Amino acid sequence: MWHKCELHCHTMHSDGSMSVDMLADRALRRGYSAIALTDHNTLSATESFVATVAKAGITPVCGIEWTTFYGHITVLGTTDIDWREVSIGTFDECVRRAAEQGAAVNIAHPDRWGYPVGAGCHFDYAPDSWDNIAGMEVYWGLNPHASKHCARSLKRWRGLIGRGERIAALYGYDWHKPDDNATGYAATYLAIEGEIDEASCIAAVRAGRTLISLIGGADIAFITDGKEYIMGDEAPKGAVGKVKLKLIDCEVGAAEGYTLYVTDFVTGERVSSEMRCGVAEAEYVANNAFGISVVGSADGCLGEVLISSPIYVKGDRV
Repeated sequence: MWHKCELHCHTMHSDGSMSVDMLADRALRRGYSAIALTDHNTLSATESFVATVAKAGITPVCGIEWTTFYGHITVLGTTDIDWREVSIGTFDECVRRAAEQGAAVNIAHPDRWGYPVGAGCHFDYAPDSWDNIAGMEVYWGLNPHASKHCARSLKRWRGLIGRGERIAALYGYDWHKPDDNATGYAATYLAIEGEIDEASCIAAVRAGRTLISLIGGADIAFITDGKEYIMGDEAPKGAVGKVKLKLIDCEVGAAEGYTLYVTDFVTGERVSSEMRCGVAEAEYVANNAFGISVVGSADGCLGEVLISSPIYVKGDRV
């Protein structure tokens, strides 16, 4: 089952303008199944966040945003790492330790510049290994499908997948203020079987069972030889089958003019299929890791309005 989530939230305990109560109230209005607290370099709101958000019927995910000169990293889950340890010479070790403690370590807004101008928002670390990095915010903020900065992050992420890395696609609203009348925001959707809780949310990110969308959730699968593969799965190399997509939150008629694309992350080759009544399918041969996206209009802007994490192929990593 897909769950609508926001995994990058701030409160008055760092640089946000919302109290924990306000955040919980706005999250309920937006229909999130889970939200993550990622205040900058502090855990001071954690206790009240857990109690307040759970009382509102939303799953709380505890976390922090390591906010450093060379980049911002959201860490979902509790670790013993002091953010002051994180720097150029210690980055890989800190990420490894966090992952070993069960956290999902994610790169936040890698191609964003600070407001109005500032260092740190842009990701300038050069990891020796990406194995312990669970996700990357390829989209963030409002109307990310029309943002040149998000386009750079999307290209960066696709390049990493193309060379064999395994990193989930994430959206981060980077929620700081109520924004009651905001439009054009996306969400991260997590595929979770069974009960949704903090552990299952973190596990979904670490397993790459994510998609990001401005048009609601979607059932997506690659079907071959009677078996279904979803994001994060490994399909047999060379498997011939069909990619099927069905929007599950889109109103009838709203998806007209949308196009499904299936893209090979290594070669860049892609196949397409026009959507009808929120449904599309495409014949596909899985030679390399591939991703599914939908191109269309959202909030008056044309672009990629849905992007899945990869479906991998067996043997694509040495």
